[in-house]
Amino acid sequence: MEPIVCGTDFTESSINAAFYANELAHWLDAKLVLFHATKSAGFPMLVPEQNGGDNGQEMSPGTEEIRMKLLDDLLHSLQNKDWAKSIPYEKRLQKASLTDMAQALVQEVRAGLLVLGNEGAQNLQEVLYYTTAANVIRASPCPILIVPPKVTFQPLHKIVFAIDLGDKPLLDTEFLTTLASLFKAEIIFLYVLPNLVEEGLESLKSSFVAETKSLLYKNVSFHIEFNPRIEEGISQYCRRKRANLLVMVSQLNDYTHHLIDEFYHQDQSFHTYLPILLLPDHRKLD
Repeated sequence: MEPIVCGTDFTESSINAAFYANELAHWLDAKLVLFHATKSAGFPMLVPEQNGGDNGQEMSPGTEEIRMKLLDDLLHSLQNKDWAKSIPYEKRLQKASLTDMAQALVQEVRAGLLVLGNEGAQNLQEVLYYTTAANVIRASPCPILIVPPKVTFQPLHKIVFAIDLGDKPLLDTEFLTTLASLFKAEIIFLYVLPNLVEEGLESLKSSFVAETKSLLYKNVSFHIEFNPRIEEGISQYCRRKRANLLVMVSQLNDYTHHLIDEFYHQDQSFHTYLPILLLPDHRKLD
């Protein structure tokens, strides 16, 4: 398994994300690379930006040693557990912005996953547009896992993938199916329609089911939910199914634009209690 890269700014949320990444790395038998971008220090990873820029402060004299000690202490805490099998660790501290360091590090170590904490962002619009990590999310060549505050790791049994049926073919789902295979989880492809329209539904479902047959992973299902508010439909379905993970596409299309608009008006969306795996849409990056 490719390395897992996790950013921390030593806030409670980012430390929680590091512990989540640590658990996942042991399950995947993957190297964990913990990094701290000094220009983002003191600013939570997913806290809305100030003045429209990448929140950052230059290191003051002596601060680098303090931050390195914090990084060492966090790494020691991650290692100080009774694991059946050890994994390799690496730490990085660099005078750079979160965006620049994350992008460079992901490419350098050929990461299979980037993990970030979510603190302060009230809706998905802030996460994808107006946080210090927004540029990383939109440009990352690898999947990104956003971990809400106080959400602890648990084995994945139900994975809900919110999809847009008009956007085909399926994405590169290799990492997703690797996760699902590890836990023998069910992947539920969910499409939320704002109106109850019977005409064409069976054809739509049959077409998608035929497409999923190309997946190497077979424990998949497809569900159409009807709700005038797409976000609410996804949230209610995830709660009803007791989902452990929500999957979405990081690149924006008409469907995700509509979804993000709804998130903007929701105070307690599912991103506050459910980890979100954002898959890069390589079809739109090529």
